[in-house]
Amino acid sequence: MSLPPTPPTDASINTSIHTYESTLPYFNGFTNLHIAIDDYTNIFARVRPGTSDVILVMIHGYPQSSWMYRYATKYLPKEFTLFIPDIPGYGFSTINTPTSNIEAYNKLSHARSILHALDYYLNRSPGGSSIGCTSDNPQKIILLGHDRGARITQRIGFNISEFPQFDILGIFLADIVPIVIQFSSLADPIKAVSTFHWAFLAAQQGLPEGMIQAFGGEKWVEYCLGKWGGSGPGAAHGPAETAEKEKIEEGVYVHSMHFKKQSVVEASCADYRAAAHSDAEKEKREWEDGERIQVPTGVVFSEKYLGSRYDVPGVWKEWVAGDKLKTYGLGNGVGHFCFEEAPEMAYGKFNEWVKDVLEMP
Repeated sequence: MSLPPTPPTDASINTSIHTYESTLPYFNGFTNLHIAIDDYTNIFARVRPGTSDVILVMIHGYPQSSWMYRYATKYLPKEFTLFIPDIPGYGFSTINTPTSNIEAYNKLSHARSILHALDYYLNRSPGGSSIGCTSDNPQKIILLGHDRGARITQRIGFNISEFPQFDILGIFLADIVPIVIQFSSLADPIKAVSTFHWAFLAAQQGLPEGMIQAFGGEKWVEYCLGKWGGSGPGAAHGPAETAEKEKIEEGVYVHSMHFKKQSVVEASCADYRAAAHSDAEKEKREWEDGERIQVPTGVVFSEKYLGSRYDVPGVWKEWVAGDKLKTYGLGNGVGHFCFEEAPEMAYGKFNEWVKDVLEMP
């Protein structure tokens, strides 16, 4: 009787992913950093120095990794320093705190880890600032987040006082509404079915993890990317040209490979569990206390995906102070994964917004 094959280790999976990434022409000029935040958390970040005094922090979504921003250098202003981390527990980043510790996986904890990593890079890395950043000499940053990364970015927008070493000039959120709005919409049967993963991934510890592993982490990611993607040119299952489909498949391969790691499946479920048990309560209190985001805020959204279920501009108008909000809908069948499906459109909207915020020509 033959024994079942030994599952690959996280290290061997990471090696395979790095090898694959190295064959493709993305992230040239970037340095890959592994930054130990504490005894429990290690942040992987892709960094490209620029000439501007503004750093752009780009945080990915679910079920992705920093690889989702592989087209950034083609479309973003070259003068920006780019800091592109993997969320703790996702991609190449690790977090060894027990997943039963909900607070360790909420958006504020992840925000602290990511900005701590940026602080470390600026103050200690040979490629960082020679001066460093402090509350007396804050570093100017813009944050761009998609999906889970947008929720981390939103949390930073509400908790700016926690990060005095940074001058947060604005935040850009891609394809989300606030967590409490998302959960409240589950009272609608159609919306509940279309976003079933919110309840599934947040279910009792062990259940979603085991079911995803039994189904296959890679297969689960392929399902999610196909389910939430668009139907237009460049979409995973749309009428795209071969070259466009190959670009999508480059993302599917890397994102799905990361979900072969049990640690990533567990951390990502803990992320959703924290949304239900911790993040939603924070948002509810802030809303009831009249707190609103006080920095310039841009929101880009898929008209086909998020826009078909929510009045996205109307929702965010209630959460952002004064006239600091600008919203941008993406049509043409673009789905949830806009920075991979339609990078020219998605980055184009960001560039339009950021040039206005920074008063760039």
